[in-house]
Amino acid sequence: MRWHKAPPCASECSSEGRLKGGCSQDWLPHILLLLIACSVASAQTYTIAGVVKNDSGRPVKRVRVAVANVEARENQTAMLTGADGGFRFDALPAGKYHLTAEPPAGGRQTYGTRSLSSGFGISVATGPEFHSDHLVFQLVPPAAIGGRVVDADGEPAEDALVQLFAVRILRGRRSVSFSDYAYTDDRGEYRFGGIADGTYYLAAAGQPWYVGRLRRAIGPLSQMGFATTFYPNVREARSAVALRLKPGQELTADFTLMAAPAAKLTVTINGAPAGTPVQLDLTFEGVAGSKCWERIVEAHPPQPAEIAGIHPGTYTVRAQAQVGADEVDGSQRVTIGNQNVTATVALSAPPVMSGKLWLEDVSAIPDGAYIELENETENIHTRRPVAKDGSFQFEAMPPGHYRPLVGTARKMIHLRSVTLNGAMAKEEMVEIAADAKLELLGLVRGGVVSGTVSRRGEPVAGALVLLAPHQESANPLAYDGFETDSDGSFEFEGLPAGEYVLIVREEWADFEYADPAAVRPYLETGRAVRLESGQSQKIRLELK
Repeated sequence: MRWHKAPPCASECSSEGRLKGGCSQDWLPHILLLLIACSVASAQTYTIAGVVKNDSGRPVKRVRVAVANVEARENQTAMLTGADGGFRFDALPAGKYHLTAEPPAGGRQTYGTRSLSSGFGISVATGPEFHSDHLVFQLVPPAAIGGRVVDADGEPAEDALVQLFAVRILRGRRSVSFSDYAYTDDRGEYRFGGIADGTYYLAAAGQPWYVGRLRRAIGPLSQMGFATTFYPNVREARSAVALRLKPGQELTADFTLMAAPAAKLTVTINGAPAGTPVQLDLTFEGVAGSKCWERIVEAHPPQPAEIAGIHPGTYTVRAQAQVGADEVDGSQRVTIGNQNVTATVALSAPPVMSGKLWLEDVSAIPDGAYIELENETENIHTRRPVAKDGSFQFEAMPPGHYRPLVGTARKMIHLRSVTLNGAMAKEEMVEIAADAKLELLGLVRGGVVSGTVSRRGEPVAGALVLLAPHQESANPLAYDGFETDSDGSFEFEGLPAGEYVLIVREEWADFEYADPAAVRPYLETGRAVRLESGQSQKIRLELK
């Protein structure tokens, strides 16, 4: 929405003007009018309005649209769109706003999102030079993957476990992690609906239907099992083929599972009262290091659990249970060949991670500060608040490799160092295997690099601006990306002094911006930036 320039304020009457009589009492009525005009100007507000449309370009009614200032996203104002798909928010001060839409079927989306699997959306700028009252909020439709699982004779494989693994660009690096699972019905069919567009892998595992009726029997039939099979019907994870799913698309992925006699794994569980239900997960390394499930069963100690039909390989058997108010778990690595194998898993309280956050450039911990532990492989994101003395604690953390992240409600805090039990962490990754002490050193203020991206004087919204270190780094957190807002602006805060390169890409959905090899070709054509300690720089990037 565009506003005309405000009239000059009374303060513009200089001392020289007063001496010349230009501001005599004869002008008091004019001055009063100017004061009123300035008061109105300072209270000017703006509008964010537009229409929500589906992928066919039709308006969508009964969509919950919410707006919030980016500095206080928890303070939302919301409304439902009418039959015309319209929304309108008036009386907004100049600034930047987070605009979201949630259709009746669910699935909140941010304005400017082009893919549900990547991108963060675009903040909407309001002010006298911006048009923010004729927006088109384009919804991205969800997608689906379904199919049928049969055995070698073409018969439905009922209760087969089908797993979905998503490929994501996380912190600028490509990762594959478990996303969802489903069991086939009596027709051997499964479906993952309402999922984001993107790239996926699939795997199927289980046992033939008749094995469940032979639990106490012996012989080849009781030992039959379906070997875990990756789409398209391959045994090795490295031979799996990815499915690339477009917005609104539904793909079919069928499996044919081969049943064969295999070994039996017998698991004894210690540390749980008799009769306590214990979940047993048998997992192995899948595509690109992701965790893939071979079997999920329920055990009841002290009776050992028997898992039949396990094909040769190296597995991790993990047990989890609720004992009173406490969660306990345990794991054991097992290698299975052609012979039956036994294993013992001892249950105990999971590790506790406690620690302290120190800040290099401020004396007080900011309000709303938090620590997040991120496990990319298992898709675990656990967040805890930081106390005013900098202390924090994570109880019952599943063992694994984690990346600590620090932030507040409005920005991330750059980590200068990560120390686990007194030892510096490699690439800021920590391994949790037992109770541990984590110490973090952060930089709150630091330097600032901000600016705009434009083409022929017009702002370019939704482009990726990458701030890369001039010297390549193996640490992905050394690379920072920003999706430009509606006014083409970007901002990187809390930066340590150093030499950087600014790179702009308009098509960047699959770009691994924290991979030095992927960034290398763009370093020479990027904009070099030298940042001194605590310095702020504003840069305008003009695209051809």
